[in-house]
Amino acid sequence: MKTGQNFWVYSILMVMIQIVLTNYFHVSPLLTLSLLPPLILCLPPALPPAWSPVLAFLVGLLVDAVSEAELGLNAASLVLAAFARRSVIKSIFDKETVERGNTISVRKNGLMKVSAALLILYTLFLGVYITADGAGTRGFIFNLGRYLLSLPLCYILGLIVVNIYSGNDKR
Repeated sequence: MKTGQNFWVYSILMVMIQIVLTNYFHVSPLLTLSLLPPLILCLPPALPPAWSPVLAFLVGLLVDAVSEAELGLNAASLVLAAFARRSVIKSIFDKETVERGNTISVRKNGLMKVSAALLILYTLFLGVYITADGAGTRGFIFNLGRYLLSLPLCYILGLIVVNIYSGNDKR
């Protein structure tokens, strides 16, 4: 029960940090930072699969509503990552993680597997986010540059978030 409570406390904290990042951390128009895809990756295994896109939509919409982002931008991007979540987990992690509903952590699953899952979810998220944010006003080269700059930084943030979520994981 305590792990579930910690997840929701951490999730609220991550959403608040994401709102601050979206509102106040404008280093460059080429940089997009998000903590939301690892939040979706680390959803509790007991959560029914149909709930992850619903939660992703609500969290994305909340972030959009209280930040300077266009309404629906985070929501649409995060919903795609949430739909892919279960397939990514099944294809990358071992049967035990899927069948027993184990939480995802670098300690249990290894850096390579967690990295692959994060990179896939971030690629989907950033692909939709950057394309929709440009909406025909930015060229392919600009969008590609934005993606190539954002992905490594998001990946590092994602690893930190996954480690925060699995901090109580002693197995």
